[in-house]
Amino acid sequence: MESNRLSLGAVLLRCALLEASPRETQSTLARKLSVSQQVVSKWLRGTCLPTVAVMVVLEDEYGIPIRTWLEPFQACASQLRERAVSATSRACLEVA
Repeated sequence: MESNRLSLGAVLLRCALLEASPRETQSTLARKLSVSQQVVSKWLRGTCLPTVAVMVVLEDEYGIPIRTWLEPFQACASQLRERAVSATSRACLEVA
């Protein structure tokens, strides 16, 4: 299941780039983190997540907590877990 919600981490990274010096761009951030500009763009659009190592750097450099990247995915996992429990319960009732 793909999350179509932007993580709070992505929103905070956007804000951090806006608040940083005018020279701080996706390109400069990408160079700092040794990733491509396209990867940074994907983070900002919410289509992929940074690695945990990069999340740690973003937390240290920009104050973006690691958990803010993961919240939409935790909600998605909770929904999947609830559906699985519900389906298992229905299957058990049908057998009984």
